[in-house]
Amino acid sequence: MENLRHYYDVVYKITMLTGAWPYLKPTARILRVGLVTLTIITIFIPQIAYQFTCKSNLQCTFESMTSYLLTIVALIKVYTIQLNNYKMKDLTQHLVVDWKTEKTPEQLKIMKLYANTSRQLCLIYVAYVLSGVIIFFSLPLVPFILDVMWPLNQSRPVISPYPGYYFVDTREYFFKIFWHSIISWEIIFTAVVAHDCLLMTYVEHICSMFTMVG
Repeated sequence: MENLRHYYDVVYKITMLTGAWPYLKPTARILRVGLVTLTIITIFIPQIAYQFTCKSNLQCTFESMTSYLLTIVALIKVYTIQLNNYKMKDLTQHLVVDWKTEKTPEQLKIMKLYANTSRQLCLIYVAYVLSGVIIFFSLPLVPFILDVMWPLNQSRPVISPYPGYYFVDTREYFFKIFWHSIISWEIIFTAVVAHDCLLMTYVEHICSMFTMVG
């Protein structure tokens, strides 16, 4: 059991946080998945509104499409796990049973090797994605910083954090839009990472089983 806690602590914590853990209580699951879904909707509505502002501008249309298609993919990933929760439970149960079954030192070494690989990949993936979101969505702050350090006769154009239309003046409400974008996309990408880390964990474990029998 110590092995399970050590090698699967990252995937356990992140899936618990987003409601993807198969053994989460129904009430907690509904609340967490509901929060993620609500967050996705608050991003999706401005994206679709922005799409309508593009009209016949193809560059604007394609820019908007890449944004809302990403949101749709995130929603699909969230509900793929929820709709296949019983399968996730079954896979997790098999994983636990495999660790509890008596094995030779060599077989245990193989299992630990693959489990450690999945843990390291998850850690790197989580750090890369979540830090990447902060860096990417902080780029629109550059014009404001430049206005303070090297002011011009007029303010530099405001860059929207992502292709979205909030039905308000972007410059006036920039920081409200900015913080909504940062927090919402962090929640969305945490849900995406949880899905991917869970899949990665299962794949690595199955690979260890094939290595042992091979």
